[in-house]
Amino acid sequence: MDLKVGMVLAMPVNGSTGGYATMQISAGGTISEEMIAQMLIKGIECVAVVNTDPPSEQDYALAVQRYESRLHEIFDPQPDKPCLDLLNALLARGPIPC
Repeated sequence: MDLKVGMVLAMPVNGSTGGYATMQISAGGTISEEMIAQMLIKGIECVAVVNTDPPSEQDYALAVQRYESRLHEIFDPQPDKPCLDLLNALLARGPIPC
């Protein structure tokens, strides 16, 4: 519902019904009204678009701080080895800029 005409796909869009491909759009494709209508008809619920308005450095630093704080709430106080490995991987990856 947040898609707008002119947005650019960051990842390919693939839809299927009953094992048959019903929609394939390559990354880099520009969203049109027709594409949005077909995605709705075919039940595609989520697509990734190129972020043309990235957050400022200050906003991103705040997002990182919130992200790390939330992860520590979820995983602490003493995560076991598999959970610690996951925590470290998530911390290294960082938040996705919104």
